[in-house]
Order: sequence, then structure tokens, then C-alpha cells
Amino acid sequence: MQQTGGCIIMKLLFILNPVAGPDDQEPVQPRISDYCRSNDLPYHIEETKGDGNDLQRIQKAIAQEKPELVFACGGDGTVNIVGQALMGQNISLG
Repeated sequence: MQQTGGCIIMKLLFILNPVAGPDDQEPVQPRISDYCRSNDLPYHIEETKGDGNDLQRIQKAIAQEKPELVFACGGDGTVNIVGQALMGQNISLG
């Protein structure tokens, strides 16, 4: 967690399922990046692959990035696997 000019800035981790949602939906990754950059928010985006290794990939991203807040961007499967990765950790899920 960083403090800048009286504001607390949290490190954010976005777990993104790129195939969630309708096919004609605008990709969300550029919007996340643009928002975080324009607001000077430290962030990392990790995409799920659906290859059976997502839990380990998410756990590794959490260990490397050390976020204070993790966002699950996808459907109920994405929320489920992110919740599993956060079990026993003091990290908020958004």
C-alpha cells in the first residue's frame, strides 16, 4: 500500500477471463489498463487460460504481485477459482 498526498493507493490485481461474456463485447483489458494508468494505480492483469493450471497461475500472480485487492473479472467460475486462490490470505476480493 502506498500513500500519496494523503490518499492511500492499493496495489490491484485483476484476474481476467478473456472468453467470459458475449462475443460482441468490447474487450475489458484496455479499459482496465487505461483507468489504472490515468489514475496512477499500480496494477497487474493475469488472464485465465482454462487449461487446468489457472489456480496455480493465480496463486503465483498473488505471490509475485502482492496485491491488497484482487478483482475477479469473468463469470462464476472465475470468481470461484479466485476465491480458492485467496483462501487463508488477508486480501480483499472485488
